Amino acid sequence: MDFIVCCIMSSVNWADWVSIIVDIITGCVIAWILAAVVPKKMNDDRALKDFYINELKTIKDEYNDLCKVIALGKSNSIMIKETFKQLSMKLSDIERSINKQLRTDVNVNAFLTRTQTLVTGTEEINNQYDSDNIVFSPSTRNRIFECQDIFNKNMISAISSANSANRR
Repeated sequence: MDFIVCCIMSSVNWADWVSIIVDIITGCVIAWILAAVVPKKMNDDRALKDFYINELKTIKDEYNDLCKVIALGKSNSIMIKETFKQLSMKLSDIERSINKQLRTDVNVNAFLTRTQTLVTGTEEINNQYDSDNIVFSPSTRNRIFECQDIFNKNMISAISSANSANRR
């Protein structure tokens, strides 16, 4: 057995040994990259997507809460206008960020604006502008609920797009 090892050792020159060592080092570096760097990037991408998804869900929940308060007649005109304004700014910012960071086109703000225009343009809000609680007619509430349904469907689509998007 020693004879075979000696024959192999003597037949391999130094250049071959250097080549073998370089191959081993290269293999170790590749293994480290695959074991450490790739999963970290995947985790970073997942964390970014989760952040965007949570932000979209929060905006969706705030919007639905606003629609509920409006339908129950427990809001005044200033609260309605300010809440729509805040939601619009939040949604615009998050859309811009999602579209910049991920390869997707999220555009839900138009549906929020549609509801805002509907609510703030009604006779009820104009006639009861200074009232503590604005009461909307059943037909206006139904139109608000229709807008809410469309908004929610588009938010679900936006969340799905953000989840399946690739980071730039």
